[in-house]
Formats: sequence, C-alpha cells, structure tokens
Amino acid sequence: MGQRPRAVFDMGRQFPYAGHRSDAKAGRLARALGKEREKDEKGTRKDREQAAQDLDPRAAVGPRQRLLRRAVIADNGHMRRYLKKYLPDQETIRSNPWLRPFQSSLLHPRLWHLNRHSAAGAVATGLFCGLIPGPLQMIGAALAAVKFRINLPLALLVTLYTNPFTIVPLYLVAYQLGRLLTGDSAGFIAPPEFSITAFAAWTEAMQGWMLVVAKPLGLGLLALASVLSVFGYLATRAIWRLYLIKAWHRRRSAS
Repeated sequence: MGQRPRAVFDMGRQFPYAGHRSDAKAGRLARALGKEREKDEKGTRKDREQAAQDLDPRAAVGPRQRLLRRAVIADNGHMRRYLKKYLPDQETIRSNPWLRPFQSSLLHPRLWHLNRHSAAGAVATGLFCGLIPGPLQMIGAALAAVKFRINLPLALLVTLYTNPFTIVPLYLVAYQLGRLLTGDSAGFIAPPEFSITAFAAWTEAMQGWMLVVAKPLGLGLLALASVLSVFGYLATRAIWRLYLIKAWHRRRSAS
C-alpha cells in the first residue's frame, strides 16, 4: 500500500479524531490534579506530625497521648474552618475584574488549601504586596500565590491593610526609612493632606509626591514590606502554634 498523502497525514496529526484534543487535555489535567492531591496529602500529613511534635515532644507515646493528639489535630481543622468563614470564596475571586485574566490559574486546588505553612506564607505575601504602589496589590499577591502555592484568599485579604486611611502613615514610615537608608539630607517633603471630599485631586497630588520622593520612598517601601512580611510569617506560625498548644492543654486537663 502506498503512503498517505502528506496533506492528509498532517491533518491527521492535528485532528486524529473527534474529541481527541479534549480527551488528551482531560487526561493531562486529571494526572496533574492527582499529583497535586498527593502533594497536598503529604503536606497535610507533615503538618499534622509537626503540630503533634510542637505540642508536647517530650510526652510519652501512649494510648492516652495518642487520643489527645488526635483531638488537637481536630482543633487544627477547626481553626482552618474558622478562618475560611472570613476568606473570599472562588466566585468572589473569579468575579474580580483585576484577577479575571488569571482565572484558569487561580482555581488550582493547592491555592485553596489552608494549613499553618500556607497561611503564614499567605500573610507574608499579602503584607509585602500590600505596599506595591498603584492598583497592583491583588495582582501581585495572586501571582505570588500561584508561584509559591500558598493560600490565595488569605493573601488577597491581607493586602487590604493598605487603604486610603492607612496608606499615608505607611508611606510616611517608608519614606523616612528610605531617607535613613540613603542618607538623604535634602529635607523632609510632606505628602498632601488626605481629603475624602476631594479624593480624585488628592490621588493625583499623592502620585506627584511619590514621583518627587521616588528614590527614598521606593527603597523604604521595599525595606518596610520585607520587614512586615517576615514579621507576619513568624507571627502567624507562632499564633497557630499557640492555638494548638492551648488546645492541647485544654484537652489534657479535660481528660
């Protein structure tokens, strides 16, 4: 038998049969999700083991201690459920106009998994990205969440600590910090006074002020964001661990 015509062969490679593309894509997606579920299970198991070690590493491993540790692990789940009540859901994030171009990436299962490690990373990311100038805080936090596989809703929520009422004090601290780091001796340049009644004019004046003090302000923002993110990461881990320790002692005294 002769060879198939080249044109037909090329078309056959591109469209072998109806539904081939969708079947192959679905198969790849299923395999990827399976691998991610395995990673999540390993991460959750590791987190539970670490939580148990943090609670009382010197305790004897007996039946009573194992029951207490299981109870505290249940409290770990209670804390996750409590936090999720206040976090934005998938529909809220999907409808956000700034995040709409990244919808396909933001629905990854690992971005919605919440434990001590992903929560601490999300708080650190939100604190860092919250100081990004302009309306790019949530975009930066979303991209960082995708990159580092941390909890997306918590990272987006934490960026809201910067708002029209807190932005001026935070930027003043960053500006003064930047002046200290750069050795600026040109003198302090005050930012425009905030006015809720003339918000558009204030925004324009604030942008002009940022351009005038761009060098010390930019360096100060980077330094302040780094300090806040490190503090937020350590504080979140400490608070989560303290909650588990209190739950451990509460269960132990009750038994």
